[in-house]
Parts: sequence; C-alpha cells; structure tokens
Amino acid sequence: MRSRTLIKTLEVELNAVGQYQHADTVQDLMKMLMGGKWPEGGRKYHYALWRSMEAIDWYIEAYTDRAAFVDAAH
Repeated sequence: MRSRTLIKTLEVELNAVGQYQHADTVQDLMKMLMGGKWPEGGRKYHYALWRSMEAIDWYIEAYTDRAAFVDAAH
C-alpha cells in the first residue's frame, strides 16, 4: 500500500453551512470530491478529480491537486 500524499491542510465547508471537513492528504481531497455535493458535470470538478487521481499515482505534485480542488470548491 502506498503512503498517503500530504498537502497543506484545508478546512472545507462542504454539503452544509457550518459543516467543515478536514483534509491533509490527496486521499482526503479525493474522498471529498467523490462524496460531496458538487455541480453535476462541472468542468472544474472533473479537472480536480483527474488531478487527484494523478497525484495519488504520483504523476503530479500534490500542491497541483490541492490548487485544482480549491478552484473547484470556489
């Protein structure tokens, strides 16, 4: 099993106002993308999801995935 890929910590308000989720790994971001409420078919969502998969497989740096996630979340 691969080690978890660390990122700069995020606290994300996702699914409901005042409900925050903590992320400190790429794997945490992937869980949020797969389990959160996101606009269907959103380009930024799909880009962030793709970047998470790439970061988990170490094709890109974790900070690139984090940036894509933050962009999608906005």
